Amino acid sequence: MCNQIGILDGMKKEACLNGCLYANSEFVESNSSVIIFIAGKAFKILKENGRGIDCSTVLSRVALLQEELRINSEISPDLYLGVMPIFCQQARIFIGGEGSEPIEYALCMKRIGDGSLVYRLLSGGVYHSNHSVLIARKLAAFHASKLSGKLNEEDRRLVEEFGSVESFGKVVQKDFEMFTALKQDIIPATIMEEMYQEIKRYITGFMSAESRLFEERRKKGFIVPIHGDFHSRNIFVEYGIVYAIDRSLKRQMRVGDTVKDLAYFAVDLEATGHGWQKKFFFDEYHRFVEDAYFDRLLPFLMCRQAFVAGLVSFSAGDIEYSRKCFEIAYGYAIRG
Repeated sequence: MCNQIGILDGMKKEACLNGCLYANSEFVESNSSVIIFIAGKAFKILKENGRGIDCSTVLSRVALLQEELRINSEISPDLYLGVMPIFCQQARIFIGGEGSEPIEYALCMKRIGDGSLVYRLLSGGVYHSNHSVLIARKLAAFHASKLSGKLNEEDRRLVEEFGSVESFGKVVQKDFEMFTALKQDIIPATIMEEMYQEIKRYITGFMSAESRLFEERRKKGFIVPIHGDFHSRNIFVEYGIVYAIDRSLKRQMRVGDTVKDLAYFAVDLEATGHGWQKKFFFDEYHRFVEDAYFDRLLPFLMCRQAFVAGLVSFSAGDIEYSRKCFEIAYGYAIRG
């Protein structure tokens, strides 16, 4: 049980929490983490071979979990409960408490019902305009805290390092490189070559032609630490409370224009047949956050975020959703 695979397998079978033994716990697993559900809580453990970020040691993983706790507590403080050590004593796994050297760490969160996931609400046809209003208010409150001009030292450092047009251009270029790496499988399964070229032409052309607009956005303070991954698989609505999870641990992905967050969620509204809900979402957001450049930026960021959503969905094996997202991106590109 000393290696991480053994630890994770052991926790799935049984683990002790607060003096109680829990056997055969529910869990979900991704390429980068395992989340185990015990006693109304969710415990997230990063895999040592997680993609795109260094998770190779216990110390690196606990540092990442502490960072995840910090950045996500800014937007959903009631959801994230702390980072807990994991011990092995007499061949049994203990979560929390005291012991010798921890063998692993877990991010402890309140468990939210799967039926509250906004992606499921959208896909199941039980998403309503009130959901859009609640989500808009949640995002507006978070953005307003960053747009207040009172950024902390860490936020200012992030904006200084990753808030330039050049930095954003590098992120966009990585999107195209990812597409190229997957091109043989993506074309023609989800998108045609000519559609991709039109999307790429529009995105790169807009960035070149509107470089002054991007710089103006930065000067006016709209380039801030945002959520960065604000889509329906990272949002829950439970009993009228909105929880947003999984801000990216990649710092360059957490810095961007506030419109990016709005556009990413709006792509999901369109892709699930709820495009008409965008007006409720945008109008409610703008009750709290004024943005004179919103209409000028939105088509570009809808195109770009739909393209990203297409890549992410394809990588996750959701071919049909990927196709819808690429079609949305193409639509904005040819209208742009």
